[in-house]
Amino acid sequence: MSKDIDHWIDDVGKGWQPLVRGLDANLRDIDPDYIIGQVKEKFSGLRFYLDAFAKPDYDHALKLIEAAEALSFKTCEDCGMAGDRVNVNGFWLKTLCPLCFKIRQTTSA
Repeated sequence: MSKDIDHWIDDVGKGWQPLVRGLDANLRDIDPDYIIGQVKEKFSGLRFYLDAFAKPDYDHALKLIEAAEALSFKTCEDCGMAGDRVNVNGFWLKTLCPLCFKIRQTTSA
């Protein structure tokens, strides 16, 4: 798998990309050679998986990841503003602000 965040960044919405890039920068400060396993959205939240990280700092890395994942549940995936978990199309869960939710409802109708 790729070590570079640019390989993964388009797997999340534009609103989460600054969050993911910030997390990557913080992790690279701790371990410049860490390897990303996967970055994605799942059940309206960010998922950030590691394939390799320096052992002595692994717990610290997990706390940073947990914080970013928790913040994703309050950040609109599309625009980055404050958001909430919403049901889109009666099936998909997404974290969206009211405006982006309205836009998605309008464009999917």
